[in-house]
Amino acid sequence: METEDLKNQFQELQAQQQKKLLERRRKKEQANKNENQSREKSAGKFGVNDDLNLKLSEPPSKGFSYLSEELVEHLNDQIRAMKDENGRLYKLLSERDFEIRQLKKKAEDYKTSLPQDSVTNETAATKIIELSKKVRELTSEKESEKTKCRQLQRKIQELQSQPLPSEAPSTMGSMISLRSQVSDSQSENPSAADMKALQDRLKQAEAKVTDFRNQCLSLRQELKVANKVLSQEIGENVNMQSLLNETSNWRGRAQQIIALQQKVDELKVQLESQTDGMDSTMGPNEKGKNRQEKRYREELKRLDRERKEAQELISEVFDSNNAVIVSKIQSSLFVIFAFMSHLFGAKQAGGLRRKDLPKESEHEEAADSIEKDELLTKLEIQLDEINALKAALQRTIKAKDEDMKVYSSTLDQTKQVFLQALRQMKDKQLSDQGL
Repeated sequence: METEDLKNQFQELQAQQQKKLLERRRKKEQANKNENQSREKSAGKFGVNDDLNLKLSEPPSKGFSYLSEELVEHLNDQIRAMKDENGRLYKLLSERDFEIRQLKKKAEDYKTSLPQDSVTNETAATKIIELSKKVRELTSEKESEKTKCRQLQRKIQELQSQPLPSEAPSTMGSMISLRSQVSDSQSENPSAADMKALQDRLKQAEAKVTDFRNQCLSLRQELKVANKVLSQEIGENVNMQSLLNETSNWRGRAQQIIALQQKVDELKVQLESQTDGMDSTMGPNEKGKNRQEKRYREELKRLDRERKEAQELISEVFDSNNAVIVSKIQSSLFVIFAFMSHLFGAKQAGGLRRKDLPKESEHEEAADSIEKDELLTKLEIQLDEINALKAALQRTIKAKDEDMKVYSSTLDQTKQVFLQALRQMKDKQLSDQGL
């Protein structure tokens, strides 16, 4: 840095010197011009031209005759500039040397002023600070390890309280021994290595316990699934022990379903064969009648299905409306109870106020009466809303009942019509067969 500063200063000095030289040249050129102009002016005053430069007042020119004065002056100027630069550089060097000497003196004075035991005291102080930092770090680590041990003890207690499978008695014993070891080690202030070993053992035991817990959960889930499958296969209210004690002739639900499906298929085949035989023996009129019977039966089934769907839809709508209205009634009842309790509290507060302040102002009485009136009006509004909701609920229930009655009556009528038609067709068939 100092060398760079010196270089910068030297460059600044060179620039200043060049500027000065340029100014001197310019001044000399200006002076020469002025002299030439004055000579030209004074040339024709007395009729004598002084072009030969025969002036006695000027001193004789010094130096060599083969060098011009301008060159000599220029060289002299350069010499002067170099001398100035050298002088400035010497001055800067002397200043720097002086600063170096001063710094050396200060360093020597500082060394001499310090006592001999100061270095050892400083090193001792730094060592004490480092050791205190280490002690703090170790104490913090010890506290964290203690907290970890406490947490692990709590986890061990929780795991001990939970039921474990019969396959893991050794892990339980190891956990108990680890717990006793941890408690003994905490009471005896163990070292860091013992604490780490105990922590590793605790982590291993905890990992084993978590594995066993996961196995227990998976087995429980599998048992639940198996119970569901068995209940679907056997039935819900069936004793397992009785099934185990029975003989092996028992058939499961799936087998029974397959057998029933086979029976249904056989019956369908028999029915089709019988209907084909009947169709072959019957005439064209009887075939048409059988088709009409089938159509009527299908229509009846469709009507029953529609009735069931309509009943389910109406019941769902009714349940949803009923739930909404009941929730509204409950909320309004809660509001009424709150208003009543508020009124009761206001009355009690008013009575206490009258007891405490027998000379109450008319303004306060008017305010209390206004509050009571507002509460009463709110209660009346809530009661009106409740009554309206009840009436609406009753109306909806009545309308639904009427709709159901109308629908059931229409269904009954259609059934009767279909049954009458079927009877008439059967009577016709019997009469035709008798003929």
